[in-house]
Amino acid sequence: MSATRQLFLMGTVAIQDGDERLEQFRSHRAVALLSYLVCQTQPIPRSELVELIWPDKSKKRGRANLRWALNYLGKLLPDCWVVSRQAVLFEPGERCWVDVLALEQALLADDVAGLNTAVGASEGTFCRGFYFNE
Repeated sequence: MSATRQLFLMGTVAIQDGDERLEQFRSHRAVALLSYLVCQTQPIPRSELVELIWPDKSKKRGRANLRWALNYLGKLLPDCWVVSRQAVLFEPGERCWVDVLALEQALLADDVAGLNTAVGASEGTFCRGFYFNE
């Protein structure tokens, strides 16, 4: 794990940047958005994200909330996003190590050492303790 930032979705959702660890986020919906986008391999249309994360809001309010959440997440995980007016993609590359992606890559590659590293870094179930109450 040589990336400067680490994102943990297995166990308590957290972002590790050096010695700093963030486990408390400003918005549960931003965490839901992050968790969803991390698990996608193609850009997701903004309209779908609004419907998924803010179904209880008007389209205008949902789009504004999506803009805010993307700005917030962009500050937490800079250079990991491909964002256009139409769609959003999480693309960490070498900048950010993500436990669920490392686990998936190790499984697909039949990489026992990589699997041990990913499992050793994880803290349990996917998004443990996460709840959506906003």
